[in-house]
This record gives sequence, structure tokens and C-alpha cells, in this order.
Amino acid sequence: MVLQIKTSQEEDLFVADVTYNPEQSCFIVKCISNVKQHEVEFFLDYVLNPDQLYRLEDYTIHIFYNHNYIENNIFQVCESEIDKRIGWIFPMQALVSIEHDYSDNIHFLRYAFVAFQKLLNDQSDCGIKKVPITNERTISLFDFYPQDSFVLITCNEITEKIPDFNIENYYASLYSQGLHATKGDYVRQITNDGEKKLHVRSISDHVKSEGFLTQLFKELLNNEKHPLVRFYLLYQAIELLIEKIFNREIIDLIDEVSKQTNNLFKLKEKLGGLANEKERVGKLFNQYTSSLGSKEIVMNYCNELLNLVGRESKKNAPDALYNVRNLLVHDYRSIPSVDHPLIEQINEAFETLVVEFLLEITL
Repeated sequence: MVLQIKTSQEEDLFVADVTYNPEQSCFIVKCISNVKQHEVEFFLDYVLNPDQLYRLEDYTIHIFYNHNYIENNIFQVCESEIDKRIGWIFPMQALVSIEHDYSDNIHFLRYAFVAFQKLLNDQSDCGIKKVPITNERTISLFDFYPQDSFVLITCNEITEKIPDFNIENYYASLYSQGLHATKGDYVRQITNDGEKKLHVRSISDHVKSEGFLTQLFKELLNNEKHPLVRFYLLYQAIELLIEKIFNREIIDLIDEVSKQTNNLFKLKEKLGGLANEKERVGKLFNQYTSSLGSKEIVMNYCNELLNLVGRESKKNAPDALYNVRNLLVHDYRSIPSVDHPLIEQINEAFETLVVEFLLEITL
């Protein structure tokens, strides 16, 4: 959608052209009125060095959000599977300031110049903003975009070499590092352990077709505050995965039946076990994903909650999570309100675990 400006005279203006004026170190935004069919020019100062080596059409930008940022949250974005930089991500504030470590970085400056222009040309997630016209007609990026906006700009030449590249497949990975695809209640802070690179991974090929997962990390978790509902939403991802495990194992079981018609009793036992949700959760933890450190963290928090309501601890993570699931679904009313913050701790670890499952699962 073309950027629009609603003036103080209630006139809608549409951005028609964006050019850079090197003499004035500013962008000139030419707008056309939808009523009077006349042109109006606005000006945006550009404080960074305008390195114009890159072409706009060779790059794509996406908007993410988090208000818990510092200006120096500027990272090269590396795709873990191909081990290559696919672009940069940075707070929009870094485009209007030189008070950060990358103001002289030639690689950042080239991406920044492209990003600034594309933000004015072809972004689709900003609404109409009322910008009063002054004598100078000076406007800012933040007249169009929220202060907590982040810009992810990717190089098409590299992403086109990634089979079926779709930024939505990276929502879970980005969410786990504090970058949200929609505005909302940001639970996580931006995390990169002091590195200059942000490593992102696509969810597994086996779950890329599941639209719920995109919705989960794009908006559902981001806008839900109640810990009980957040747990339900996360457990929906577990149920999706164990359903896929059920389908996978049924196929294997049918194949086994065709080869072992003389051992139907044993196969019947396998089918009965496979129908048990608890057993499938165990398979998800122990068979279809690798050893992940967050499993033990989830187990410890879950056991703590079970103990608080007088239930026995479990010796492994899948049993602990499954029993907490039963507790929250069937007996949430038995949990004292003073202990509800522990559910939030479980959710934080559970979010990490769900993301790891989605990245790791092999069927």
C-alpha cells in the first residue's frame, strides 16, 4: 500500500515519488492529492552517509517490533542452515541517528540507505497518518511508523537461493530473540548474547504448511497476557506436532502390518499405545527431536507447580509437562492465585521449547 498523509485540512495525499537531494542531505517526498490533483512536497532529513551502491529492487524489507531496545541493537542477520548473511536488522531509530556503533559501517550504510527509501516507497503495514503541513513541510519516518519499529532488510540474491524462502517461516526464530511480527505486549527482550550477528532458522519443512504456527508467533502470543491462555496456545503447537507423529507412525505401522501378518497382537499393542496422548508427547520429546536444554528447565518449573498443589514430581520432562497440562485444563481452580506467577515462568521456558521443537522436528 502506498504511504498516505492526511493533512490538517483533511486532505488525503499519496506518496508518488521519492528522491534523494545530496545538496540538502534530505529525501524529497512528492505527494499527489486525491481531491485537488495537485502535488505537495515533503522533506525528510537523512543524517547518515548516503552510500548509494545498492539498488532498491534487489532488497526486501519487513517490519518487526519491540520497545525494549537500544539504538545499538543492530545485527547482521545470518541464516543458520546456509551459514550466510541474508541481510541486516536494526531499530528504525538507527536510520535517523548517528549515535550508534554502525554510523560509519559501510555495509550497514548501504543497507540503511535502501531501507530508508523503501520505507517511504512500498511498505504495506502502515495506516493513514495525520501529518499537519508546516511552512517547511518537514516530516519524519515516525510520522508513519511506530517508535518501536525494527527494519529487517534482506538481499533477494541470497534469499532466492533458499528453497521456498518465506519470512513467515522465521517468525518463531525471530520471536524467540525478541522480534515480533506485529505490535503487542512484548514479553521477550531482544537477546543475542552480545554478538554482532543474529542467527535465524526456518521452522522444519515438516510443519511449514501449518498456518496456525504463523498465526501463533505473529499475533496470538504477542497479544495474549493471561498465563493460562498462553499455556493453552503453546500446547496447541504440541498437539499439532503429536498429531503429525501419530500420522507418521500409523503409516509405519501399516507398512509393518503388511510385512508381519503373523504378529497382529503385538501390532495391536503398538496401535493402542500410539493412541495414548501421553505416549505421543513422550515420543516428541525423546524420539523426534534432539536433546534440548530447555526440556529440563520446563520439567523443573512444572514439577515445582505440581508440588505446590500437592502432586508428585515427575522424573522426565514429557510427563511433567503432560501432568501440568492436565492440571491447568481440568483443575486450574485448585492453584492458589499467589502461585500464578509460576505459570508465567513455565510459559517462558515452554515458549523456548516449542520454538526448538518447531526448528528441530524430523518426521
